This record gives sequence, C-alpha cells and structure tokens, in this order.
Amino acid sequence: MDYSLWQQSRQRASGWATQLLDLVCPPICQLCRRQDLEAQRNALCQSCLEKILAARYPACQRCGARQLPLGLACTTCQGRHFSFRQVLVMGPYEDLLREAVLATKRSGFGPLAYVLGELLAELLLARCPAGNYDLLLPAPIHWRRRFQRGFHATAVMATALERRTGIAASQRLLVHRRATSKQGTLTEPARQANVRGAYRLRQPAAVCGKRIVLIDDVMTSGATAEELSRLLKAAGAEQVDLLIAARASAGGELKSQRTS
Repeated sequence: MDYSLWQQSRQRASGWATQLLDLVCPPICQLCRRQDLEAQRNALCQSCLEKILAARYPACQRCGARQLPLGLACTTCQGRHFSFRQVLVMGPYEDLLREAVLATKRSGFGPLAYVLGELLAELLLARCPAGNYDLLLPAPIHWRRRFQRGFHATAVMATALERRTGIAASQRLLVHRRATSKQGTLTEPARQANVRGAYRLRQPAAVCGKRIVLIDDVMTSGATAEELSRLLKAAGAEQVDLLIAARASAGGELKSQRTS
C-alpha cells in the first residue's frame, strides 16, 4: 500500500475505526520487526526510537563531524570555505541509525523514511526556528534508482519535514541529470569528480534570495552536499543549510576549498 494513502486513512479514522485498522494491519517496527501497537507512525517501536535518539553526539556545525562541545567548528574546518553555511546531523552512520538509513534505500520502507523525516524536523526546530527558512529541498536521486526502489526516501523525509515545520518543500527543482557511481564505493577525489556537473536546477529563479534547507540521508566526504549547495548559491540562494540523517566518516575530514 502507498504510504501516504495509509497515513491519510489512519488520520481520518478515529476510535474503533483506528483500532480496526491496527487489527487488520498491525503496526510492525520496520527495524526489529516486532509488532507494536504503539509503533511511531506504524514504522518504529519505542525501543528502536530511543536507541536512535541516544546515538546523537556533539557535532561540528560546519561539517557535521563528531567533536567535543567546544566552539562551533572543529579544527579541520577552520580556514576552509563551504558553499553551505552549516550542517545539522541527527547521528553517526553506525549501529541502528545506519541500519535504518540502509533500509530506506529498499522498497517498502517508506514509513521508516517518514519517521526519520519527523526526527529531522524535531532536530531542525530545536536548533533553528522554522521562520528562518523558505524552502526544503531533498537531495535528488537518478530516476533509475528511484524506479528500482519504488520511492525516493529523501523526498519522503522532506514531506514529513514540510508537514511538521510548515516550511514549503519542492521535490522537482533539483534533478540528478546523469547516473553516478555510489559515493561510498569511491575514494574522496573520485567522489568529487563523480558528482561534478551531475545535477541540474530546473527553475533557478525559484531559489533566488531563498534560505534553503538541503536534506540528505548520509553525508561522508560532503562532495554531493558541496556540489548541490554550489549550484543553489550560483542561482542566487541566500543561504543553504544541510540537514542530514547520518554522518559517516570520510577518513577523518571533509574536503573543501581553502579560502583565498
């Protein structure tokens, strides 16, 4: 069943009707597969939810890497320039959060992607008021991958964010114009070459002067985030902030250009 339709059915139902829906199709945690009538959004049980939330760590606001809570930027980012302003990250690409992100890359895990989007919304609202932004943009995937998976997980996250924060989301402005290799399989220099020129902005005027939240599931070297942010800033975006579900290690640091 299409996840959005299922959510609408649950929202419209009340009382005995909701209970009947749960009996016919009981909520099952998409990570531990345990039936749980209290599963958040019919996707994640309380135990798995708490484990994901417990994984949060003090992160560098410039690159999202783990750091001690001393200052805003880690030593790696000092003296470096990024096209995005800051990074908000939910947790490390490890353990249950890694399992959750990987699951959302497979068909049938739309409900889990929606829950991750809600958690990202809570993170965003806790750190930055919704009024600070004009537009939510999910990082795009190539149409072949979307066809294989049956849905676009980051776009589902953006839908959850839009409903929770009230910030408008657009899922068609950014286009993955050519197939690229999976970033996680490449060396850092190859990652930058892999995504260079791989994206297109359909309507540049739609982002001019806008304060944008760019959403993605995983950030490793930051090559994809930098390429997309550069494209948005070149079209006149006022600022681009990153909102990331999981931050993976890229050999210790995020590549960028040095300030001149």
